[in-house]
Amino acid sequence: MIRTCFFAMLPKKGGHHKNYIHCASIPRNGQFMRYVTGQIYHGGEFTEGYFGFEDGIIKETGEGLKKDTLAKGIIIPTFTNAHTHIGDAVIMDEVQGGIREIVAPPDGLKHRILRDTSQEGMRNSMRQVAKNMLYSGIEHFNDFREGGLKGVKILKDAFSDSPISPKVFGRPSDLRYYKDEMEQLLKIVDGIGVSAISDWEEDEIKSVASHTKREGKMFALHASEAVREDIDSILDLKPDYLIHMNKATDDDLKICAENEVPIILCPRSEVFFGHVPDIPKMLKSNVTLALGTDNAMLNSPSSILREMEFAYKISRLKGGCKAKDILDMVLINPRKVLNASFDICLTQGKDANFIVFQLPYKNPAYALVNGACAQNISIICINDFLWSKK
Repeated sequence: MIRTCFFAMLPKKGGHHKNYIHCASIPRNGQFMRYVTGQIYHGGEFTEGYFGFEDGIIKETGEGLKKDTLAKGIIIPTFTNAHTHIGDAVIMDEVQGGIREIVAPPDGLKHRILRDTSQEGMRNSMRQVAKNMLYSGIEHFNDFREGGLKGVKILKDAFSDSPISPKVFGRPSDLRYYKDEMEQLLKIVDGIGVSAISDWEEDEIKSVASHTKREGKMFALHASEAVREDIDSILDLKPDYLIHMNKATDDDLKICAENEVPIILCPRSEVFFGHVPDIPKMLKSNVTLALGTDNAMLNSPSSILREMEFAYKISRLKGGCKAKDILDMVLINPRKVLNASFDICLTQGKDANFIVFQLPYKNPAYALVNGACAQNISIICINDFLWSKK
């Protein structure tokens, strides 16, 4: 069947997510192939062509444009938001102050508010975030979830009926290592994500990191965000990736590249706190870069398009970079970092998880990075969710 309204949501594998849209249903007899055509992103390059999909799988591909398709435009895999704190979405007021006053544990503004927010209030806020992310074409996101075991369970519950696949990085309930708490956390998280080493006693954070790695889970942390921190001390923790690195030296970046430690940038958040990341320098160091929106009280987790545009434009302050470099930071690179559906070629036999943008596509990467918005989206396919703009 096809559920239709001003914006239509079509069943992709016979399922639907009633929490996201309510509209009339029109029965259709049997399954049928649907087609999209335009400039298609294949693992880093754009080529003109088309594909047909059915039951959530790409069944047919071809070169050149095809007539009578569901949509025509720039066709890309779904987005990945590589770093979020979605619990912060409960904070609706304008925030004032610097990093320490607003986000530093344990008593920064956000941590005080999170402690005072009910579980139901937190859950409802996250569910709204889930809806917004879905309609922005975000399939994966990586969240640093505060609040210990309880905080992780709230996030998982909020996304339990969403097509989106979160990577949940929990953390201890305070800046201490407790073996029992860590054992319980590591049973239900994808990894552990903590604040900077400067917030922790050395023995405590080393115990957290080593326990995480023993269990085969990922470990990540914020690093050199507002001041430079010792790269050797950071890498001694064997992180899978780092967040920010605004104050990293050339040697710090070189060491990260040599040790294959990726860096997640959050340019809008970083500039909010007065720090401009040197994206061209980081690219020249050959370190793997990905983009995240960071704190939900500052930037909506669904606004990955705005993050791309901002990153591209502030890079010009440091010499500039290619639009495609920025696009790769939300398509290819974060999947490498998070081990999330790494093979994203839109080819026959692959999952039909993609977005279609109705935009001029002489230069697809530039069109997407330099000013695309959610209103340009005509199709979103994520797992059993298929949405079509009518």
